[in-house]
Amino acid sequence: MASLAVIAVAAAVVASMSVAMVFFLDYKPEIVTASAGERVRVGPNTYAVTYGGIEDEDSGTVFAKVSIDARGPGGDPAPVGRQQFGLVDKSPPPTQPSHGEFGEDGQITAYFPLQGGFDEEFEYVLMIRPTKEQSSSDLARVCLANC
Repeated sequence: MASLAVIAVAAAVVASMSVAMVFFLDYKPEIVTASAGERVRVGPNTYAVTYGGIEDEDSGTVFAKVSIDARGPGGDPAPVGRQQFGLVDKSPPPTQPSHGEFGEDGQITAYFPLQGGFDEEFEYVLMIRPTKEQSSSDLARVCLANC
């Protein structure tokens, strides 16, 4: 009788682990990689990222200029927000843009402050993550400079 209870408990543990693994694999985010200039799909939207180079400000801060064209499923302009983008530079976490033009027409020009200036050896990467409304857990990793 005790061995029957042990078998039932073991079967319940294996079944719950199997269900958890199915959900984990189903909702695991996919990381899409691309280079600047290529179109990348994140959730329902596609993004074309263009690296505009480095700009120095009078205060000594160095910015990476990035232009982004966001399009929805039908090619219509996609609404985007500042929190969707982060630049991975020398110090984690990814830096959000400090300023820029975030138009409703899907065209964005964002300026990301670089920690410690521009390094010719470091690979600068723009991370794109979908908003809550896009119902996706995918991420995009777009290489901007020194790829």
